[in-house]
Amino acid sequence: MVLCWLALLLVRVAENATGLSWAVLRDELQLLHLVELRAGKERILVTTSPSPAMRSIFEALNLPLPLRVYKARVRRGKHKN
Repeated sequence: MVLCWLALLLVRVAENATGLSWAVLRDELQLLHLVELRAGKERILVTTSPSPAMRSIFEALNLPLPLRVYKARVRRGKHKN
């Protein structure tokens, strides 16, 4: 029950800070995705580019935008000399 109350409080705080309804916030923010790209042994996680509306939501909530490149990893094989 407490979790539901906290979720509702979070929704109300976001609505009041942005002046937008939860439906509008949800529709806009669900367009932000984390995508995994692989090529051989290389792996990189990137986010989709935030729209101007997303940027204004993050700004109104005083939150930083997600990193564009989240994680990059290159698997190194054994080198032959």
